[in-house]
Amino acid sequence: TGSGKFHLDMRRMVADFGGITATARMLAASGNDVSEGAVDVWRRRRAINVTSLLHLAMCANMTNMTMPSTGKRWNLIDYIVAKHEENDDELDNQKADDL
Repeated sequence: TGSGKFHLDMRRMVADFGGITATARMLAASGNDVSEGAVDVWRRRRAINVTSLLHLAMCANMTNMTMPSTGKRWNLIDYIVAKHEENDDELDNQKADDL
């Protein structure tokens, strides 16, 4: 997932936009024609190209969308995850599995 300190929670972001199909359709309607396969790749890689991210941000802003996972208006900050937090969660889950 890259060597940076952060990644995007693309699974949650795509879910908040209604899933893979709804996200691809929304982007196509905004003039950014991407396939459902591309949206699925973003989810798995925890990354999205800047053009598509900007289109999502504008769609959310123009429609005053409320995101189900946060209950508030779309904000990129809500989807940024520090990698060390994720690693801590994975360790906690692993320890729970070991019990």
